[in-house]
Amino acid sequence: MKRRFWQIIITVFVVFGLILSQAAAATSQRVVWEYSNVANEKAYFGFLTPTETGTLLVSKNSYRDPKVLELNDQGEIIWEYGPIQANSAYYLKNGNLLIADSGAPGNPQKPRVIEVTKDKEVVWSYELSSRADSPRQATELAGGNILIVGGDKVMEVNRSGKIVWQYRELLYPNFAQRLDSGNTLIVDRGFYGGKVLEVNPQGKVVWSYGNYGSPQKRGELNRPVWAKRQADGSTLVADRGAAVLLKVTAGEVETVNQWLDVLRSVPVQDLWVALPDLENEEILLSITLTSGRSVIWRAEKGIETLLKGKEHVFATPPIVLDGILYAGAREVMGLVGAKVNWKAETKELELISEDQHALLQIDQAEGMINGKSITISPPRMLGNTAILPLAFVKEYFGLEYNWDAEGRLLKIL
Repeated sequence: MKRRFWQIIITVFVVFGLILSQAAAATSQRVVWEYSNVANEKAYFGFLTPTETGTLLVSKNSYRDPKVLELNDQGEIIWEYGPIQANSAYYLKNGNLLIADSGAPGNPQKPRVIEVTKDKEVVWSYELSSRADSPRQATELAGGNILIVGGDKVMEVNRSGKIVWQYRELLYPNFAQRLDSGNTLIVDRGFYGGKVLEVNPQGKVVWSYGNYGSPQKRGELNRPVWAKRQADGSTLVADRGAAVLLKVTAGEVETVNQWLDVLRSVPVQDLWVALPDLENEEILLSITLTSGRSVIWRAEKGIETLLKGKEHVFATPPIVLDGILYAGAREVMGLVGAKVNWKAETKELELISEDQHALLQIDQAEGMINGKSITISPPRMLGNTAILPLAFVKEYFGLEYNWDAEGRLLKIL
């Protein structure tokens, strides 16, 4: 009897462990690459910098053993430097690394920008006056000067440590790029919105997009983190809060990519970085899950949607799951003039139009339409949103669309 009891207990724990491991491993089907720590490591991944050789520079931030890591495409650590709580790291042309050091841990606890050799020797350093000026980014300019983003300003420092240019009228700048024109493109995430602005050498703003918003109303942007001026004069903007990559051209705004469905695929505690990889049309994300596990994900391009020939952005973006194209139930049914009632207790969807009445249940392939039983691809949940297979909406409610799976383009007619 005792032996049977312990067999049951062991079986329960094994099954429970498998469930937990499967839950921890769950990701969006758009994720094509992952690097992860362990749940009890109490570390998260900050900045991400793709290199010209295909590796990835990463800050591993923690109280115990913070480091700058260089990962290859197999997720192997091929170089590391620490302890350092770094906010950015970039390779220089001479093969050294330029690192923005937040100033912790350890003495002297002063923020600084350092140049480090691959043999881990510091060969140049610029110290900032206080932790309030902690550098969030540091990059080398064409002439060898260093562009530093931190505090409420962006400044250019020469190798002798002299400030030769600065722009201060900012709230929370986190990214800057010197343009070929000599102007500086700055991302200021602010607190309730955010701005991307172009500043000339005289400190005049010659172009901007976005606003800072207020506690009552968010701005046009929601915590932007990155921007890049394109050859055609447009500006790409990665908006972390809205989970979109935007293209801004002469006041016209187009959504180039989005990753909202990736974030909704698992319970997310914090999103630290959202950085586009333009060459591969992917998004690099560093995320801490509610389980405590931190991950770096490469997510393939999201689905572009055109509604009657014009760009359309769904609040819940369309997604492919197990080869089936889905979209948010209320949004897609609204396109065909149908009403959706959600029954939370039974996880049922009631869909009502002038001539159709359907009753479907989440994760069930059996449903009812006008009192008759049907078999369909099952409705799913994406975060807290019910999603429906578009093929079902087309067959029973008349939604007309074309789907280009290779180009990831959905045209709703």
